[in-house]
Amino acid sequence: MPFEKVKHKVEYHLDLARFLECDTSVLRWGVYTTAAEKKEVEQLLARNGVSTPFICVHPGSRLHLKRWPLDRCASLYDRMIEKFGLPLVILGSGSELEIVNEVVALMKNRPVMLAGKTSIRQLYEVIAKAQLLICNDSAPMHMAAAAGTPTVAIFGPSKSIETGPYGTRFRVVEKDCPYRMNCDESVCNNRLYHECMQSITPDDVYEAVSEILT
Repeated sequence: MPFEKVKHKVEYHLDLARFLECDTSVLRWGVYTTAAEKKEVEQLLARNGVSTPFICVHPGSRLHLKRWPLDRCASLYDRMIEKFGLPLVILGSGSELEIVNEVVALMKNRPVMLAGKTSIRQLYEVIAKAQLLICNDSAPMHMAAAAGTPTVAIFGPSKSIETGPYGTRFRVVEKDCPYRMNCDESVCNNRLYHECMQSITPDDVYEAVSEILT
């Protein structure tokens, strides 16, 4: 396969299908969930007082350099609750509870805590029911793309052109910084540590959110 240009990773794989003369004009993908799992998620949301519409947020990411500063997450989440008046559901795995609890401790308002309370497929169902997901470059971001849930994705060292949300229902918030495109995402060698994420303000993300919700 000839290499033509930098593009989304999904398109690289689709090029293989096109090379084999497969029709890629209509794409469907997602995560399979059972009727029981759908019911479990409905009950989980009801037990936690979550009615539709609601917003999901995920402050975590596997690599720490991909995480937006937690104090800015808290500031944005408070603003979302106060401005839109919708339930704000915080997601995360059990291993991310420390991060999530730190964000909640910095907030003035009380979000709905679902971090550590869902399986992978239940997490997908929660995201699929949400009006919006706000997240870093992470697995929930790709789940939202698969579910068709509008997404605001915050990108730092990783390259959104290759690994951002796939589709059209998203906004990426990112800044141009020296060395960013050559970053290995695990070590920051920039003279201003974590500049790619530190330079993104709550106003930047809120503006992207407003474009989707208003």
